[in-house]
This record gives sequence, structure tokens and C-alpha cells, in this order.
Amino acid sequence: MDAPQTTLLRYGIITLLTSIAVITLLCNNYWLGASFKSYDDIDGIFVATIHENGPAFAANLAINDHIIAVESASGSPYTFLTSDTVVDPGLLATYKQYRHFFERQAKLQEIQAGGELIFTLANGDQVVVQTPSFRPISSLPWTLWYQLICAAIALLACAIVSAFQRKNPAAFYYGFTGIGIAIVIYTNCYFSARELSFPSTTFYILSKINWLGVCTLGWGLICTLWYYPRRLATFPLGPAMSVMFTSCLLWDWLEIPTSLEIGQRIPLYLGFTAALLLAGIQWHRQSSDPIARAAMRWFFLSWFSGTGAFLFFVLIPITFKTDWGIDYVSATGLLPLLQIGIALGILRYRLFDLDRWAMRIWLWFLGGSLVILMDAILVYWLNINASISLTFALVCVGWLYFPLRQFLWHRMGWNPLKINFQTVFPNLLKSVLNVESQEGIGSRWRSLLKDLYHPLSITEIAEDPPEIQRTEYGLSILIPAFPGAPPLKLSGANRGGRLMGPEDEQFIASLWQLHNGAQVFRQAFEQGVAKERERVARDLHDDIASDLLGLIYSAPDNESRQRAQNAFQDLRVIIQGMESDHLPLLSNIQGWYIDTEERCRAANITLHWQQAEEMDLHLPSRRIVNLRRAFREAISNVIKHSQATEMNISIRRIKNYSTNLLMIVIKDNGIGMDENSNNGRGIRNISNRLEELGGCAKWSVANQLVGTELILEVPLGIEVSRNDSQHTYQ
Repeated sequence: MDAPQTTLLRYGIITLLTSIAVITLLCNNYWLGASFKSYDDIDGIFVATIHENGPAFAANLAINDHIIAVESASGSPYTFLTSDTVVDPGLLATYKQYRHFFERQAKLQEIQAGGELIFTLANGDQVVVQTPSFRPISSLPWTLWYQLICAAIALLACAIVSAFQRKNPAAFYYGFTGIGIAIVIYTNCYFSARELSFPSTTFYILSKINWLGVCTLGWGLICTLWYYPRRLATFPLGPAMSVMFTSCLLWDWLEIPTSLEIGQRIPLYLGFTAALLLAGIQWHRQSSDPIARAAMRWFFLSWFSGTGAFLFFVLIPITFKTDWGIDYVSATGLLPLLQIGIALGILRYRLFDLDRWAMRIWLWFLGGSLVILMDAILVYWLNINASISLTFALVCVGWLYFPLRQFLWHRMGWNPLKINFQTVFPNLLKSVLNVESQEGIGSRWRSLLKDLYHPLSITEIAEDPPEIQRTEYGLSILIPAFPGAPPLKLSGANRGGRLMGPEDEQFIASLWQLHNGAQVFRQAFEQGVAKERERVARDLHDDIASDLLGLIYSAPDNESRQRAQNAFQDLRVIIQGMESDHLPLLSNIQGWYIDTEERCRAANITLHWQQAEEMDLHLPSRRIVNLRRAFREAISNVIKHSQATEMNISIRRIKNYSTNLLMIVIKDNGIGMDENSNNGRGIRNISNRLEELGGCAKWSVANQLVGTELILEVPLGIEVSRNDSQHTYQ
């Protein structure tokens, strides 16, 4: 008798070879680079998808083009029918339509054999498409790979059961259900990947093999429920059902009825009804055995949620012509639910008495499938920047795979950790994504470990261990450093109540890898952002700044020169902001003074400037830019509208236990303001900019109704010292 590993290997080879065979059949066919759809009430077919590098794309065929006929270069037009785009010919109503479908497939293959198709559109236009005789593997739809994974799940379940319970008749017949599901899915892979036509003979044979898979599934399901969890009677139902199985095959293969409803779908409904009846009998028989009933809950949930949903959402809508159905290809994923529930039974109730490591195979396969699926989503659908894709990856791993895996182990009592993942993993995401400093990363990492293990102590250690490792016979675990967090020693889990085992090592290693990968990615992303900002700033300086400087010297008049100088000053501040997140306030104020003094001199206004000493600090560049623009707008208002001869400007910092703000007072001896002045655009701009900074602008008449006083107040929430640029929160 073969070892379990040999059986698993055999099933793995079968899965691989079958997948290769399906892909080979698909690739050895004419390639259009397009798929088609149809509507019941509209003649012809419509373009559903276009492959961007395919022949249809090169011929300028477009999505939703309405095609009514096709012909070869030397033939006559062949009119399309709505049935030409049906995915599975077994879904047609009658065998006459079934045979007619394959006749049309043969004709379409004959037309494609000429190497050139001429499509006639509904508007009378013709589109010529070259049809290579080989289809690239890159053109195969994503649904193919999705269905291949579903088939692999079904065969993996068969492999596990066959490997460990060879003498159990229920396990034996259960294995045939997985084989039947795999046959159905593999043939559906071929059907759903069709563009316009397939070789009719191959297509016809695979259609009959598809029905073989359906019958195998029904036969295995009924026989399994005859034997599980207790044999209902001594009658050998398996061999007897083989006669019914053969009859159902011949009933369809010989096309004895005229309707596919009678030939395929009604036998399928009868088989499902028989399975339901046997399930009810088994449930009644096990009324005094709560453990057997508990196992059957998982069993029935998996079997009937899969097959029942497929019947309800796919076949019944076709039979009764209702509109609640779902996409036929997507429904393929419902069938492996039959096997997924078995894993839950293994985990909690030892279904079929399989060895414990069978569940490890399931979790390994599930983890690999999730990684592949998530990678496909990020690559093919979520064409987003790196930081958002990181968030998606963390959410997928943190909220889906980890909680599921740990929940299953916890339910079996295999995991000594008693963790509420509903609170732990949101905190994990916060510790990875929502930190504002390196110190925050380390503190959140410590907090997470404390919430998970409730240790006696978590201490920093001098030597960084190469990997997660237990010490002191499991009393402590050494944790390596990662960017933002030092190496740690966690001691005394559950407040010293237990030693830590291999599960703890693996779990902490998973969390560490998630944190380390996120922080390495964050550093790389921030370095990339910094380099890009530096490049843009350099380009602005070398190109636009040089052009503005030339414009200043070649300006035809003072007004143009002044505008160019203002633009040059704004650009300089912007470049400084791109080169550094924070800018020195003092040097910028000095620049304001030079600019204001020059403008006042040109306007014959005497400037009186007072400036406090406590200005040697750094502010965020955005605040500096907004403050400068508000200040320049205020100076412009005085020059343009006040008719003043003198201007007094005072800049000082007000700082005490409750206040930390910058105050700028601008006074003039002009004609003052009237009540309508507050509605001017310049005044509104000043107010809006100050509000954005969290400050305010106040206007008032100065002395004896002569002149105007403007007070600008800007809070200094965060200042950065000059030498080390470390944030100080006020």
C-alpha cells in the first residue's frame, strides 16, 4: 500500500498535468484577442473584452461593437446567433440546439482557418482581423487561473482523504466527489476561455466529459451520505448506484430525450434531492450522538452550501428563466465549498479521523492561494501607488489570513495564545501605518507584544539576535531589531504562568516580518519621495528660476520687473520648502524686510521696521509660504489703496505658559478703511490664509480716524530647533 506522501504526490502530478493539458488545448487554437457576449432580444453578438496586444486591438475593433456577421477572405458572410456566445452548450434548452451549436462551431472554425476574419458591424462597417493559429498564454483570461485553483482545492481534498482513510467507504466515495468537481471545473476552464470558436469535435467531447464529472459528483455525494457518519443499511448502495450512474451518462450521451432539461438538469435535481433525503435520515439516526451531529453540521454546511448555491444561482434560473443568477464562471468557486467545510470538520470534530497534519496542508494551501490572489489583485486591478498598495497588503494579511489561521488553531486547543484578534490586528495596523516618529514605532511594537503575551518584562538587549529564538527553556524569547525598534527580550508569558513554545516563535516571527517589511518599505518609499522632491527642486532652480532672473533684468518697466521679482521670491521659497520640510523663520523675515523696503521706496513710503530677537526657529515650509503670501498681500493693500506716506511694521513672538504665537502688526497713516473694504478680494485672501494656518487677521482704524492697523496672529504649534531639526511640541 502506498504511503500517504506518495498518494499526495500522485494527486499533485495529476493536477499539474491536467492544468497543462487544458492550457495546451487553449493555446493551440486561433487567436482573436477578444471575447464576445450577446443579448436575447438583439440579433448578432457584441464585443465584451479586447486584449490590448491582440489582433482585434490591432484591427481597431472596440468594446461593445455590434457584430452581425463574419466571413473569410474567400467566403460568404455567416450571420451570428445569440447562442454562439453561450459558455457551456449544456445550458441550452434542447439537444437540437445543442447539436446546432457544435455545427456552427465547426463552421466558425472553418472560417477562422483562412487566417483572416472580416467582421460586418451593425452599422455596415467591416473590420478585418488577422487570426494567428497559436494563442499566447499571456492572453488567457484571469478566470482560467481562478478555476484552476478551484480544481486544485477539490483534488487536494481528495488526496488527503484517499491518503489517510483508504478502508473507509465514506472516505472512498467522498474522494470521487472531489474528482467529479475537478472534472467539471477543468472542462469549464476550457469553455469559459473560448473567444469565438473551438474545434467542434474537441469541444463536443469535453462537453460530454463535463457531464461525466457531474454524474461522478452526484454518485459520490449520495454514496458518501449512505455511509457517513454511520452506514444506514447493509445494502451495497455504491455498486447499485453505479447502474444509475451509467444510466444517467447514457441518457445524455445518446441524447434519448429531446430536452436538455430532462437529459441533464432534472437528473441533477433528483440526485440533489436524494442527497438531501439521506442527510435528513442520517441526522435523525444520530439524534442520540451529539458529537456525530456536531460533525455533520460542518459536513452539511460545506456540501449543501456549495451544491445548493450552484443549483440555486446557476441551474434553476436557467430552468425557470429567472434573473437572480450569477456569472457561470464565478459560480465555479461555489463547488470547492464542498471540500473547504471538510477541513473545518477535521479541525473541530476529526471528520473521517484524518491525521492532524492534514489541517496543516489545508492552511498551507489556503495561505499560498491568498498570497497569489492578493498579488493578482494588486497587479492587475489595483494600479495604485506604493503606499496605498502596502496598506491593502497589510489589511489583507492582517484581517483575513492571520485571524483565520489563528482562530482555527485556537479552536482545537493547539495554540496556547488566547488572543482577541478583533482588537489586536487593528492595533497592529496602527503600529505599522499610523506613527509620526521612529520612537512611536518602537513603543507601539512593545505595546502590541504586551497586549498579546502579558509578560513579566520586556527589556532592550545590547546584542541583536539573528532571528526569533527561545532561551532559558522557553521562559524568554529574543526578538531582533527592525527599523525604529531595538532588539528586545520578552520574559514570562502570561505573567510568568507558562513557557513559550514553537507556536510562539512562529507567531512572533510572523508579526516581526510584517513590521520589518513595512518599515523597510516605508524607508524606501520616503527615500524615493525625497529624491523626487530634490530632482523637482533642482529642475525648478535650473530652469524656471533662471528664466525669471532673466525676465527681471530684461523687464520693460518697473511694474513688470516687480512682478517678476515677486514670482522669483515665491519660487525661491517653494524650492526651499521642497528641499526641506522646515524653513528658518529668521532668514525669511529678513527677506520680507528687503522686499518690503524696496517696494515702499518705489512708492515713496517711509518704512519703520521693528523686529524681536526671538525668531531663531524653524517652521513647516507650507506655513512659511502661506504667511509670506498673506504678509505681501497686506503690504500690497497699503501701497495700492491707503495713500500713506509712512508704514510701521512690528514682528514679535508672544510665548508664555498658554500662548505661543507670532504677531505681525502693520500700521499706516493713510486714509483708513470704510465699511465696504472688508469685502475686498485682498482682505478675503489674507483672512483665508491666516485661517488655514489656524490664526486670524484683525483690521482697525489706527489713531483719530487716520490710517489703518492690521494685526496678523499665527500660532506656532510646532517649532524645530536650528541645529538638530528635532520637533518640539508646544
